[in-house]
Amino acid sequence: MRAFHMEQHGLPAPSCGSCGKKFAYPHQVLRHQKTYHMGERNFPCNTCNLKFATNYALKYHERTHSPNKPFSCEYCKKCFRWKKSLKTHLMIHLGVKNHECSICKAAFVQQSSLKYHLTKQHPGLHY
Repeated sequence: MRAFHMEQHGLPAPSCGSCGKKFAYPHQVLRHQKTYHMGERNFPCNTCNLKFATNYALKYHERTHSPNKPFSCEYCKKCFRWKKSLKTHLMIHLGVKNHECSICKAAFVQQSSLKYHLTKQHPGLHY
């Protein structure tokens, strides 16, 4: 919002010379350029040695090595490492099937289940 606010007052927002993306502060432009245009990754994982552009991305990745699963289903108590995984799982209990086969109209909770269905039930067709 700061970039938009600055431009409302006739001041140009700091922006990336490569892609034109606008930022609130000049230091964010530099960080963006190092990360996205120069591929700089200064945050290595101590477990698997993958490198990440930000400390936040590293911390998020480190959960994959942790046994902790802080998100639990209120219906069956199954636990998940990621909030998104819990949300997808809840669709099973709620009966929400957003992924429909365009050939036979079978519906599935997860995109991956639809893909599996297509390969098994409708082999050889191009989707």
